[in-house]
Amino acid sequence: MTTTARGGKNQFVAITSGNVLGHEIIGLPLRVSASRDSTKVGATGAVIDETMNTIIIEKKDGEGGRRILVLPKSESCFTLEAPSGELIEIDGCRMIEHPWERTKKLAKNLKKWR
Repeated sequence: MTTTARGGKNQFVAITSGNVLGHEIIGLPLRVSASRDSTKVGATGAVIDETMNTIIIEKKDGEGGRRILVLPKSESCFTLEAPSGELIEIDGCRMIEHPWERTKKLAKNLKKWR
């Protein structure tokens, strides 16, 4: 699975703290760093889906099982791990929009940079 955005002729853009909001985050490791719901703080897992208002992660429990957590963006701050290993802190309120709308903005900006 690739976690970079394609921007024109074989141009790939790595995920960084400056452009993470324009990238697809499905598949990235995520940790809840702050939340209004204290039971969700510290939850870690891989992002398996994203909607306009939520991020859904798959969390492995200690017994080898899996648990699905639905995390409201408006109530949480997240730490994503980029493929480079960089840890990126994001306020979930900045992510409230459809994922495809966020990624379109990055593609539009790439055209301006050429």
